[in-house]
Amino acid sequence: MFGWITKKIFDKQHLPLLTYIFHNCVGLYDTVFDVDDDKDRAHAEYLKPNGFSFDGANAPGVDYALNR
Repeated sequence: MFGWITKKIFDKQHLPLLTYIFHNCVGLYDTVFDVDDDKDRAHAEYLKPNGFSFDGANAPGVDYALNR
């Protein structure tokens, strides 16, 4: 069964779909605008700041985000 799944995932007819998904995925950086730091970037996209962002997925970065 695993061979069938991998064959379907990497089948030639699915490559355009996988290529589209790979090149057009929107990350969190594109959708989250920090309420303190990204006001200009949000207004450039005609949106409002909507969250908090922080650098690094480590204890100090998460602590900084939680204490804001």
